[in-house]
Amino acid sequence: FKSIINYASKLKCNPLNPVHSIVFNTDRNQVYNFDDKKPKPLSARLRNIHSVDIDSLHPVCVRTQDPPWTLNIPDVEYLFNDKKINISSSECTQKFLKYLNEHSDFAPCFTDGSKCADSTSCAFVYENKPYKIKLNSICSVFTAEMFAIYFCLEHISKTYFRLKDKFIVFSDSKSALQCLLQPFPTNPICLNIRSLLLDLKFCHGIEILFTWIPSHHGISGNVLVDTAANEAHTTPDVNVQEVTADDIKSTFKRAPLTEWKNEWQATPVRNKLRYIKDNVKPWSSSNRHNRREEVVLSRLRIGHTSLTHGHLMEKKDPPQCSSCMVPLTVYHILSVCPMLEDHRKKVRLRSKCLKWMLSDSDDIASQVIRFLRISKLFNKM
Repeated sequence: FKSIINYASKLKCNPLNPVHSIVFNTDRNQVYNFDDKKPKPLSARLRNIHSVDIDSLHPVCVRTQDPPWTLNIPDVEYLFNDKKINISSSECTQKFLKYLNEHSDFAPCFTDGSKCADSTSCAFVYENKPYKIKLNSICSVFTAEMFAIYFCLEHISKTYFRLKDKFIVFSDSKSALQCLLQPFPTNPICLNIRSLLLDLKFCHGIEILFTWIPSHHGISGNVLVDTAANEAHTTPDVNVQEVTADDIKSTFKRAPLTEWKNEWQATPVRNKLRYIKDNVKPWSSSNRHNRREEVVLSRLRIGHTSLTHGHLMEKKDPPQCSSCMVPLTVYHILSVCPMLEDHRKKVRLRSKCLKWMLSDSDDIASQVIRFLRISKLFNKM
């Protein structure tokens, strides 16, 4: 599956490849929809991934035919060389104002990208005015940051005569700026940015300087562009549908997990594991230093243990609690049975809620294991 999605993602972004028209041609897929016994081609298998509409994805077009060695590496500076966690807001503001004063002949611009659960957007600030762009929802934050830089430069190329011939583009994305420094980039947005920089420099005499600034440190322009990028999520229409091969690849990789998540959410709550677990993410508390503890904890969570369900293998009647004369279940053992109440108090199990007792918590899991050991039920699980 991994090799298929890697190949399909690259192929989708390369329409000049002779195989492209064959793989992404929908006319032939109807033949395979009526016969499940026939081995399906790549095009049909890609469309069986229901959470991804491969035909609606539009790859970013490289808008330059210039050789890569002619695309000069841009100038990139860093406001701080320290880690962001070691920088205070007051220190950052002072350093930023000093930096602006040292580059007073440059006009400042700010860019930012933003991503939430089901939306991606970017924004840039030019002449203290924010511009918002909503992107395809499958775009990553990195793609959003790169798009923000590209649209900012594109806007400069159209309106540069109103300001100076020198601009500083401030970005809080180190990964985006480091991508611009690559000698032979493969990212299509990066190639378009480098081509645009070449055009701005040699055709219009405009100098562009990129500078990294730390985010969320009170820099006014960065706060403005960050707010604009977040507000773009509420825009009803998507301004840019283009995506990169990496975005397509990530979407394909998330597709099985998305389908599994949707199927799990639709599972009735009467399912014992579904009752205590709302998502499909792995639980760290399931990893114990003792293998036997891992087995017991897993059996408790699925609600099937040797003590409560061993009769199915032996074809016997369901076991009953000797003191309560009710069916023996995981819930009864952990929460209800009065004969085990003293053991619960001894290990300090605060709640009798099964969902809480079997939740993703190392401390609670240790308490439950200790309770079973004290009550001499651990080896019977």
